[in-house]
Amino acid sequence: MKGLSILLVDDEPLMRLSMVDALEAIGHDVEAAASGTEGIEAIRQRPFDLVITDLRLPARTGSRCSKRPKNSRPTQRLW
Repeated sequence: MKGLSILLVDDEPLMRLSMVDALEAIGHDVEAAASGTEGIEAIRQRPFDLVITDLRLPARTGSRCSKRPKNSRPTQRLW
């Protein structure tokens, strides 16, 4: 089974690294972003099957990252 394409957005480096390692270990393709701004830019660059985000991020909230930009395919929202 092919893993999901996942965007992980979290401003805490240790949490971000731990989650990326865990998700990659079970076969998912994970891209990490350290801010909401980075997350939104990543979504504009390519589609993801799933976005996992911290809801409390500096400058932009995590919920804003999970909203689909125009011209991109929908992502799965879990919460």
